[in-house]
Amino acid sequence: MKILFINTAYYPEIIGGTEISLQKLAEGLAKNNEVMVICKSDKEQEEIIHGVIVHRVKVEFDSKMQRIIKELYNAQLLNQIISIVDNFKPDIVNTNNIYPFTPAIWSVLYKKKIPIIHTIRDYYLLGSKFGIKNYYFRLCTKYVRAVTAASKYTLEEHIKNGYFYRSRCKRVIPNAIEIDEERFVRIRETRKNNNDNHIVFAFIGRLEQEKGIKFLIEAYENNENDSELRIFGKGYLQSYVEDISRKNNNIKYMGFLGQKELQSELENVDVVIVPTMSTFQEPFGRVVLDAYVNCIPVIVSSVGGLKDLVENGKTGRIYEADNFVSLRSQINYFSNREIIHSTYKSISETVQKYNIDNQIDDFIKLYSEYI
Repeated sequence: MKILFINTAYYPEIIGGTEISLQKLAEGLAKNNEVMVICKSDKEQEEIIHGVIVHRVKVEFDSKMQRIIKELYNAQLLNQIISIVDNFKPDIVNTNNIYPFTPAIWSVLYKKKIPIIHTIRDYYLLGSKFGIKNYYFRLCTKYVRAVTAASKYTLEEHIKNGYFYRSRCKRVIPNAIEIDEERFVRIRETRKNNNDNHIVFAFIGRLEQEKGIKFLIEAYENNENDSELRIFGKGYLQSYVEDISRKNNNIKYMGFLGQKELQSELENVDVVIVPTMSTFQEPFGRVVLDAYVNCIPVIVSSVGGLKDLVENGKTGRIYEADNFVSLRSQINYFSNREIIHSTYKSISETVQKYNIDNQIDDFIKLYSEYI
């Protein structure tokens, strides 16, 4: 099967969880299929990365006004995409984040009689302040044969707002992670034998207001338990985090790490906290999978797709978003080694749901329905 993905960016350019999730899916599919990814870049380039053909299309705008106009329709860019599609001749196209390729890409592919699957990765289609733009985006979704999302919440938000109204299939296919079974068992058994009263909490993600890093620090700062908070990531609040870590011995800024380094560091973390604010309804929450694959329970806020990932009281705890008292209560709850140990059985079972092999099978089945 020849599968074409279209997304804003692709490895090694990582904007967020979308690029990581897409990379894992594309590389997994490429083991038995021919896979290409089209993404934007500052220069034209085609390369092969881990078996995936990556075609980077040069995209630039002369002004903000030009960017706004071409966000609706970009004839030059669409012609480039048509040329690539004609050469590759895909059996199916799976679009993801479509900026800057515009929703018009769907009508172009539809006219070529190529089945279109769209995977919702964020709220870009819903987010415009201009009603006419939202109407146009909504209208363009009529060309999409099937739509998927990583969480039930994200899918339902689009459906209830009138998007993908002609799509015959609307399906939740969670993001996935590679599971090294041998490593997982080793980590789990090591954790079971850890009786140290000192608890290590961690935040992983963008250091931005909507991700709740400032809220978490303020909630944690006066914590009197024998614990520490380690912060991994980068963003516009990095200077604030660095300053706080210099003043507090129990708050440590660990910097931004690559996936391999991060996985290694997570072996020394006991609980991961995902404090996303209510102003941002998290589409999925990939960091939860990073925690699970390291046999770590999580504390998550009650927003968006995060709720779908946690078995409350078993693999972690859900607190009321934006509520200091609720978050502090969960931090206190997990400041107990025995409680942390009690989560390992459920995490061992739950993490298997997100095995990359299951996700690949789900997408192959979906693609096969439309070829």
